[in-house]
Amino acid sequence: MKKFIWFLPVLAVLATWLPNSDAVWKYLFFLRLPILMGLFLLLLPKLAKDWLPAMLKNLFVLRSKWQLAVVIVSAIGAGTSVISVAAIILDNAPARFGVPPTIEISEFWQYGIAIALSLYICIIAFDLSQEKLNNKERRWGAFVGAVLGIGLLFVISFIRDWLSSNAFLKKILANIVSFVGKHNTFGYINPQTGELSGGHLTAIAYLLIGVVIYITVGLRFNPKSETNRPEAPALLYVLLIISMVTLFYGGATFYFDYFRIPVLILFIAFSAISYIAFDVNHFFQINKFKDSEDKKRDNRDSTNFQELLEKRLQHQEGERTLVIICASGGGIQAAGWTV
Repeated sequence: MKKFIWFLPVLAVLATWLPNSDAVWKYLFFLRLPILMGLFLLLLPKLAKDWLPAMLKNLFVLRSKWQLAVVIVSAIGAGTSVISVAAIILDNAPARFGVPPTIEISEFWQYGIAIALSLYICIIAFDLSQEKLNNKERRWGAFVGAVLGIGLLFVISFIRDWLSSNAFLKKILANIVSFVGKHNTFGYINPQTGELSGGHLTAIAYLLIGVVIYITVGLRFNPKSETNRPEAPALLYVLLIISMVTLFYGGATFYFDYFRIPVLILFIAFSAISYIAFDVNHFFQINKFKDSEDKKRDNRDSTNFQELLEKRLQHQEGERTLVIICASGGGIQAAGWTV
């Protein structure tokens, strides 16, 4: 029962809003993606530590102080993407969708909420990493991660201000938005100034940073057949995906909701087309034994484990690696981890 006490304030807020429920439900609909992603950031550590530790706990067990630092930075980045999209919708939904104006979140509070959304992930990562790191390493990783995370927020503000002060780039961005949203630029272009309306430049600034980080991580930690190679923690990839999905799909919902087109349908269609176009299926040819001699030879070879290992490794050059998976069960869990 204690696990659901946090839900009581939500019920109280909903009860307070009921007299104006029409506008409230509209805003909840428009804000569905940042709300879901924000809840995911808040609930993921709880899932990993208490509810599904057998499957998710290792995400938060980091093996070096740098891994802890980059996870903290990426968590702050994920929180920033969520609140940036929410702020865009809150600021511009009245112009685009004709709903009543609501609260406006200042830049200071946006960054404060971003840090708050990331805080639980950072705390659980710091706590569970004690299995691999000593206290000095954990404190170092937490300090460096916090400094870099605050630095990320300043870089976002710097790039946004640079874009805002560059008349040429602002005109290009405004022209692109006007072309894409030619049926209705309300919510994108301020009719009084002819420039991008509130929040969009911040999202563009973070999108540029996020794409650079995503490509850099992909190139830097691309798997190679090397020993002792640096590895990025899996949680970093999870948080980067959350950031990119929130920005791209949050922008898509803000655009397509005007036309009453569900983004989920577009996502399913895109996935289906990609599945067909890129031929992701893998086929393996199985040859039947030609005669009994082949069967005898196979049976004879299977009794010599050393010979089987040599055959398995004979095509590898340099340092030879054999991977053996020992999966714990029940059966479904073992099968999942083995795959």
